[in-house]
Amino acid sequence: FCVLFSLVGTFTYVNLLLVAPPFNLSVAGLANVFCVYLLGVVVTPLTGRFIIRFGFLRALLSALGISSLGLVLTLTPSLLGVIGGLAICSSGVFICQSATISFIARHVPNGRSSATGLYYLSYYIGGAAGTAIGGLAYEAGGWGGTVAAMIIVQGLAASIAWLGWRNARAAELPTK
Repeated sequence: FCVLFSLVGTFTYVNLLLVAPPFNLSVAGLANVFCVYLLGVVVTPLTGRFIIRFGFLRALLSALGISSLGLVLTLTPSLLGVIGGLAICSSGVFICQSATISFIARHVPNGRSSATGLYYLSYYIGGAAGTAIGGLAYEAGGWGGTVAAMIIVQGLAASIAWLGWRNARAAELPTK
């Protein structure tokens, strides 16, 4: 829920930031910003090594921190800073998703398909909620309000993982 919430909320409302001064991006320019998603092609395959090295919980918490750092970077008045921040934020989200799916595969011995289905149900509901709540945050506080809301939700994700995963031996390293 929290992971797609922050990704969809971020990429939906960053467009409002980027069409306004000082950026004044055109529609084509806005579309090109979404090329940062291509980093997922590089980041996702490397995530397995990251998880093996740090464990599920540390990988997820690190990814949430990385993603939040990227969000903060989008507050800079530089187009390169905003795009770099979006790239960092989305990379963190790709790591989060990989760590979560890997955690389910490793720690759910029975009903794995049901657990995966529930994960994806929650994931996509979170995306819808991120759009709605991100919009309320934008109306209340502009882009800074949206960033704050996304970071709060990522903090919630970290709390949920910390409370739930540490009891499931989440810090253990997966076997090769």
